[in-house]
Amino acid sequence: VVGRIFWDSAVKALRPEAQAEQDRLDASLSVLRSKELIFSSPDSTFTGAQEYAFKHALLRDVAYETVLKRHRQQYHALVAEWLSKASGERRGEYLSIIADHYEKAGENDKAMVVLLEAGERALGLSAFDEAFRFFRRALPLIHPRQTRDQAHLHLKIGEAFYRSGEFADSIKSTEKALALARELSSSIMLASCLSQLGQIHADMGAYTQAEKTLLHALPMARAAGIPA
Repeated sequence: VVGRIFWDSAVKALRPEAQAEQDRLDASLSVLRSKELIFSSPDSTFTGAQEYAFKHALLRDVAYETVLKRHRQQYHALVAEWLSKASGERRGEYLSIIADHYEKAGENDKAMVVLLEAGERALGLSAFDEAFRFFRRALPLIHPRQTRDQAHLHLKIGEAFYRSGEFADSIKSTEKALALARELSSSIMLASCLSQLGQIHADMGAYTQAEKTLLHALPMARAAGIPA
């Protein structure tokens, strides 16, 4: 469930209450190593965890198929939680994998939040293609009635387009967010969408349109109590 590369403490986290299970796990890992079905790494990615790898990806896939389907979702959720904690300050590097486990656990809301965080992190690093992938991967996970989340995500996609210089696509995504924000009647979301549109128009040299849009946004921003 963890993957081709895995850690003993991650596997133990799947049954944290059963000491007998954990003792058997250590013995089983030793047997698997002696048969060269798995290998241990001298250096582990995570402190206090022994790292292992299946000899072949196919072997891992066959082993995964033996896990009862009704247990897989529960295990994937536990692995996501373990990885989120174990990665510590390096959590940002593992956001995509954490989201993948949440998706396989059927916890779409948690997966969407993690993917949004990953997209924000990629934007901060100016990794725009990566940001697009995370944001677009998150879109189908949002329930149709989660209008606010949809608006926020389209706004972030618009920001990614804007910062990469794709102004026409940025306007399309930001206007989608704006339409959803109007359904919500949310001052803060409306102000955010109009502000982004104004910035795009200004960078395109459409100063009259930019001024009109930003003047429209200003009272909404004040009403929402946004100091900036």
